Amino acid sequence: MPTFKTTLLFQLATGTEAPNPSLRRIGGWSESFYAGGANFDAAIGLLFGTVGTPIGLCEARAGLLPKSAQIVGQRIQQVNPVGRSQSLNRIFNGGSGMDCDVPQMALLTRIPSAVDNHIRPYIIRGIPDQLVVDGEFRPTADFSRALTLLFRTLGNFAMRTVGNIALPNTIATISAAGLVTFSVARPLLASGESIQISNVTALGGVTVGGTFSIESVSTTNPLQLSIRDWRFGDCIGGQGVGTGTTYPVLDAAHATIGRIIVRKVGRPFVGYRGRASVRKKRRRVA
Repeated sequence: MPTFKTTLLFQLATGTEAPNPSLRRIGGWSESFYAGGANFDAAIGLLFGTVGTPIGLCEARAGLLPKSAQIVGQRIQQVNPVGRSQSLNRIFNGGSGMDCDVPQMALLTRIPSAVDNHIRPYIIRGIPDQLVVDGEFRPTADFSRALTLLFRTLGNFAMRTVGNIALPNTIATISAAGLVTFSVARPLLASGESIQISNVTALGGVTVGGTFSIESVSTTNPLQLSIRDWRFGDCIGGQGVGTGTTYPVLDAAHATIGRIIVRKVGRPFVGYRGRASVRKKRRRVA
């Protein structure tokens, strides 16, 4: 089943409250999660809500935003295997009914994986002003219910992790050209996959290592394979282990709420652009 990276695009404006609106400043940020599905329509259904998921991630996340914030777009990218992408511009207005603070005001939460010990830190920006009292998070009952609904919706999504996919194999030698010879057995890897090499001894007794892409696997020697971009010369010893990317589902039922933090935002995604000035080319003097 393909895996898709889903990204929500946010904007928040300050200085919008009557009767005396002040200087308006707009910030933007994004939040991404991974989703499995048969096609793009399945991934889009998780964002907007379908029959199986009556509320989508966009609506659930917008329920935590202040009145002057919006979800202004969505992006879906097929990442496993790598494929095409789609960009959408459906708008979801902030549904908390509260006034904004600076967009950098954020709530630190953590969502564990449902199948292993990985944990996804999730920073929720745009926390409304009245929910931060004496520098700490103090939610209302309605906001707590909206936060629980968001976590429940995130149970349909996953995180991205990179880790070892097998036990390490002992390395005998590595040539300056990147030819790796193992002592007993070669990892069950193919060309294009990644291998993590560690504790290899280079000239002068220096310990080196890193993660490298496999260029080719020997068909004549069952203990050899070649890696790209090896730059440490002839080496001996060490270990090699294959690394892989997995997408474990989020265990939203065990999500935890941490504390209020401040996390920077970027420029807005949507806005007017001024006319670019004409730059005159200067004559180059020899």
